[in-house]
Amino acid sequence: MDRHIKPLKRTGLTFERYRATAQSSFASFPNEQVWRQGGLTPNRQLEKPEAGYCIVLRYDQETTGAITHFMAKIRAILPPIVEYHERHLHTTIGVYGKGDLAGFLPDPPTIKCLRQSIEAGLGSCAQNLQVALGKWLFNNETILIPGYPNQNLWALTQSIGHACALNGLALDMARMAHVTTARFISGVSRQVFEQFVGLTKSAPVIGSVRPSSIDLATWRCDGLTFELATHRRYPLGAKAFQARTDTVGEHDNNLPQK
Repeated sequence: MDRHIKPLKRTGLTFERYRATAQSSFASFPNEQVWRQGGLTPNRQLEKPEAGYCIVLRYDQETTGAITHFMAKIRAILPPIVEYHERHLHTTIGVYGKGDLAGFLPDPPTIKCLRQSIEAGLGSCAQNLQVALGKWLFNNETILIPGYPNQNLWALTQSIGHACALNGLALDMARMAHVTTARFISGVSRQVFEQFVGLTKSAPVIGSVRPSSIDLATWRCDGLTFELATHRRYPLGAKAFQARTDTVGEHDNNLPQK
């Protein structure tokens, strides 16, 4: 699902170390220097259709709408890209069972075990869960928005990852929070690249937001489209968590953003 993911290991990772690593990774994004490195290129992750299970943060319509509105401007100047539709925008907590798209079907026992793991991880969830969405970044393959979770939210993601591991479903954990907005599938001319760079400098900085929910989902990417189907939703509100189920195999189009 994403190259910025690694297996969870109980190595005593602290929030400060996590934060420093994420900041270093985001600082390494080349942005306008991409042209000197060969320009935009087809995203390597799109070469092989994939699917799997994932646990993700979702956002309210105000947040996703702002992202989608700006992506319409980017789409107008670039050749075709794999854009993440508004209903599929997310921040990955962790991925499980990534494999070939062909023949992938959600396994009910796996869904059940992941659901139980999430609920165990949510057991001691604190309030004041925030993530700061920063300045848009891009490299030669991808456009993304960096995310900086506060300590409460980071601790919650670690708790969920640990609960999954205890239940025998070790997640590939995201090593930095972010929202991927698009992946490139072709190169562009120097003129188009300069237009793109100028436009990204005007991208909205969303700032600190509270994720609306944690979703248990399956994802599919066939090289041209990316789809996320929610199977269980856990709203992150002030009240106790109440899961909302979605029919296995259906997309989450009708699940309202909280």
